[in-house]
Amino acid sequence: EHESAREILAAGIRARDLVRRILSFSRQDDYRLKVVDLKLILEEVLSLVRSTLPADIELHDTISPGTFRVASDPSRLHQVVMNLVTNACQAIDKHRGRIEVSLGLPGPARVQDMVAERQPQIVVLRVSDNGRGIRPEVVDKIFDPYFSTKERGRGTGLGLSVVYGIVKDLKGDIKVRSQVGKGAEFSVCLPLAADGDTDLEKEAAPRPEGGVERIL
Repeated sequence: EHESAREILAAGIRARDLVRRILSFSRQDDYRLKVVDLKLILEEVLSLVRSTLPADIELHDTISPGTFRVASDPSRLHQVVMNLVTNACQAIDKHRGRIEVSLGLPGPARVQDMVAERQPQIVVLRVSDNGRGIRPEVVDKIFDPYFSTKERGRGTGLGLSVVYGIVKDLKGDIKVRSQVGKGAEFSVCLPLAADGDTDLEKEAAPRPEGGVERIL
C-alpha cells in the first residue's frame, strides 16, 4: 500500500507539472518588467535544486562577482534556470553525472563584436551536462513545442520551448552545442539593463477580452 501511495503521489506531481507547463506555454500571463539581479535568481534556484538532485549527479557553479541587472519578471528568470537545470538532469543516463552552471560577461571576442555592431552589453548563462547529448539531425527541433528526445515518461517536450519563448521575449538569444555521448551546453544571452533603469514596471500586453460562450 505504501508503494502504491508513492506511485500515486509521483503521478500527481507529474500531472501538476505538465499542466503548469502547458498553461505557461499556451498563454502569456500578466507580468511586470522590473530590474532584477540574475545572479540572485540563479543562486536561489541552485540552492533549491541541490536538495533535490539524485546523489549520483554533481552540480558545480561558476558565478562571476558583481551584479547582473536584467529587465524581467523574477518568476520568468526562475523558470528559465530551473528548466535548463532540469533538462540537464534528465539528459544524464544512469551513471555518475555532472552539471555545470556559469554566469558572467561574454569573452573578449564577443565584446568586440558587440562594440562593432553597437549592441547592448549582455550577460551569459551557461548550463552544461555530460549526458547522452543530442543527435545532429534533431538539434534544430529541440525548441519546438512537445518535441522531446527523452524516453516516454521522462519529458513533456515543453521545458525548452518555454525557455526559448521567455528568452526571445526578453530580447535575448539561446544557443546549444552538443556531441552525442558527451553531453550538451546551453548558452542564454540576455541584455543587461541600462545603468539608469531601476524599476521599469511595464505591464505585459493585455489579453483580449473573452467572449460569452462556454467551452467544455
